[in-house]
Amino acid sequence: MILVLHDAGNYDQIDSCVLGLVGAGCVSGVSVFAAGPRSAPVAKGCRDAGVSVGVHLTAPVIGRVNLADHCSSQIEQFSKATGAGPSYFDCHCFFLRLNPECYDVLKTRFGVLPMIQKADPYCGKAYRLMDKIHLHDKVAAKEHIKKLLGSNELVFAHVAVGLRPVWGIAAAALGEMSEHIGRVEMARWPITSKNGTA
Repeated sequence: MILVLHDAGNYDQIDSCVLGLVGAGCVSGVSVFAAGPRSAPVAKGCRDAGVSVGVHLTAPVIGRVNLADHCSSQIEQFSKATGAGPSYFDCHCFFLRLNPECYDVLKTRFGVLPMIQKADPYCGKAYRLMDKIHLHDKVAAKEHIKKLLGSNELVFAHVAVGLRPVWGIAAAALGEMSEHIGRVEMARWPITSKNGTA
C-alpha cells in the first residue's frame, strides 16, 4: 500500500503525527502546504527519511484568478521555502477537478505529475489515489487498512483530515498498523490514466 498523508505544514499537532508516522516507516508520501509556517521543517524531515514530498495546493481566496498561475505561484513558493521542488502536486479541494486543464499546465511547467482521486475526470497521466482512509474511528480505520493491504496490487491510500483532533486517531490507527504497511519508493508508484492503464 502506498500511504500518502495530507495537510502537513500548518499545525504542530498534525505535523508531529505526520513525522512520527514517517519515522515508523509506513509513509510513502506527504503533501505539504506551500505557505505553512512549518512547511520547511516538515518537508526536510520527510526528505531526510526518504519520503516523497508533494505540494498541497489550496483554492484561491478571491473570485476570478488565473488558476494555473495561482497554483504555479504556490509551487514556486513551496520550492523556495523547502529548498527543492515537489515530487508531485495535489489538493483535496474541487477547484482543480473542475478545471482539469490546469493539471496539464502544471505538469508541463514543473515536470511533476498530479495526485488525483479515483473519480477525478482527468484522463492524463497521474498518480491516482484509490481510496481514502477515514480515521474518525480507530477500529474501523484499522479494518479498512487491512482490506487495502489485502489487495494484490500496489494501491494508493490517503489520509486527508483537516480536523486537528482527528489526527490523534489517525496516528494511533496507522501507528498500530505501521509494521504491515511499509514505505514504497516513488519509482515504484504506478502511473495511470482514468481508464487505469499505464
